[in-house]
Amino acid sequence: VVKKKEVEKTSSINFYPNPFNNIINLTFDITYNDNVDVSIYNINGSTIKRMKNIKVGPGFSVINWDGKNNRGQTVNSGLYFVKLKGNVFEDILEITFLK
Repeated sequence: VVKKKEVEKTSSINFYPNPFNNIINLTFDITYNDNVDVSIYNINGSTIKRMKNIKVGPGFSVINWDGKNNRGQTVNSGLYFVKLKGNVFEDILEITFLK
């Protein structure tokens, strides 16, 4: 088992466009294979969308979010938080959705 503290973080995570009104792209440039879980939270901390076991890397990968919740409904305009969790990294991004 690899502990997170023992592995050097060799990834780059970006997102664009922000704010967005249709689709936001979460881009990864990593030097290893990983499975990523993506959780999107509203300003109240409620999970509105979850995507699990997305395979990324090595190299450049893109995960898209279309502004819809787990029920397929378009979310309201506002601030959201995206939690990205891999085997050796975890990051939280702040994004803004505009209808």
